[in-house]
Amino acid sequence: MASARPLWLSPRPKRTLLLTRTGVWFVDFAPLTDPQFVPSTVASALGLTINSEKVLAGLAACLLDKQMLIVLDSCEHVIDAAASLAEQVIGSATGVHILATSREPLRAKAERVHRLPPLASPPSAPGLTAAEGACVSRRAALCRARIREPGEL
Repeated sequence: MASARPLWLSPRPKRTLLLTRTGVWFVDFAPLTDPQFVPSTVASALGLTINSEKVLAGLAACLLDKQMLIVLDSCEHVIDAAASLAEQVIGSATGVHILATSREPLRAKAERVHRLPPLASPPSAPGLTAAEGACVSRRAALCRARIREPGEL
């Protein structure tokens, strides 16, 4: 007789892009040193294996029927490759949206730029505690959450 395990101990299936059409996916470009790896970095973050020399075209094809947000973080040192990826993905996969963080615009077609002021940092003081630093960080996050485009909810 097989023993039943409680549900919370059962292994969860790995959530991959192939199993879902939606979601928010985060791609960190900070450790990337070569712009040619931008498409494969995105594919890897999405859980995809693209077996083609044309990774960007393969990635765009895999995203055709998806509805998702892809957050590309730290694009400044791979700006041209990130812009090219954004244009190709958005041009072919109409349900995919891209939010890119960078110190400069991607200059991609249909790009909308929203400039944010630098985040506040805690004052430099010898007696500053971790709790005081976290408080400043929370206040900065709340200020960011309140920034909205006109007409947004």
